Amino acid sequence: MLPRKTPEPAANPDALLDDLEAEIEALRVAYEKYFLGVERAAPLRQRERLERRLRSLEGTSMRTTVLRFRMGGLRARFITYAHYWTRILDQMERGVSRRDLAVRTAAKHAGRDGESAAPVVEPAASPVTSPPTTPLVDPSHAREVFDRLVAAKRSVGESTEGMTFPAFLRKLSREAPKLAEQHPGAALRFDVEVREGKVRLRARSR
Repeated sequence: MLPRKTPEPAANPDALLDDLEAEIEALRVAYEKYFLGVERAAPLRQRERLERRLRSLEGTSMRTTVLRFRMGGLRARFITYAHYWTRILDQMERGVSRRDLAVRTAAKHAGRDGESAAPVVEPAASPVTSPPTTPLVDPSHAREVFDRLVAAKRSVGESTEGMTFPAFLRKLSREAPKLAEQHPGAALRFDVEVREGKVRLRARSR
């Protein structure tokens, strides 16, 4: 009888968990776009891929307690998001979501202020479902920028210790409102520049 195989340790578990965290964040952004009416369909296939990846990583041996704790935290985060997404989807099906209520309120005000009652506007065509004023950072573009940023810092001798892509993505998302004021109505892109021996990240519109 052959001995039972034990799970092989991950080649680079830190990188695997970084990618997993980035995928969870990307899926959260995709759902927010759908809830806001920016996208017409829920990201079901993207969610299925992430669920398969989670199951695959759960069978991977994490060598340290820190890695196992982080893996558990990411799984718990995904479950929390999943419960929230399910609740909002249910509200949308019943027509009682915040978006639906906002549409009805806007329609009522339009009828009250106009000479005649305005027709009820479908959610997809309502002004309240247009893209939010806070730009959503594209995770794939952010990954390219992060890689260039790390390479640039190393080229000038700056430390990259502690830099992770998920943390970088969260920072860009937090700074998006301020950047939106400088580039109104345009999708944000980012460039990495080296000036006088210092690495800088510059936002631009496309």
